[in-house]
Amino acid sequence: MADMLNVTPRALRFYEDKGLIHPQRINGQRSYGLRERARMDNILRGKRLGFSLDDIRTVLDIYDGKVLSREELLRRKNGFEQLIEDLKTQRDDIDIVTENLSSLCARIDAFANDPARDAATFMNAQAYDAVLRRYLDDELFDEPAVSAARI
Repeated sequence: MADMLNVTPRALRFYEDKGLIHPQRINGQRSYGLRERARMDNILRGKRLGFSLDDIRTVLDIYDGKVLSREELLRRKNGFEQLIEDLKTQRDDIDIVTENLSSLCARIDAFANDPARDAATFMNAQAYDAVLRRYLDDELFDEPAVSAARI
């Protein structure tokens, strides 16, 4: 299981000690079934996204049927809905940063493959682009309308 998930056996024991996974014991050895594999996939995905073990436990407790109170379920649901909105914002940010970095990589490739360009031209173009983006962001997000004459 450790090899399949690209984690150490110690990590698996850690999550077991924390009560997040419950492998079967067969002749003294841990045996991980499909349920434990799915739980570990969710735990590791949550960790990659920056969730704490308590955050992950909050979700797993519902899956495990440990939370049955209507009020508690609704409270957690409200927290999950806020988290969904935060994740959507994070996804949008990731998409924008990915697009910007891809564009920068393309510009670097174009520069690196054109011996006629010099480093000063590339750096000036990059600086100009940064100032223009900052100006446009300020204009687009700080004022209700952008005047064509100002651009």
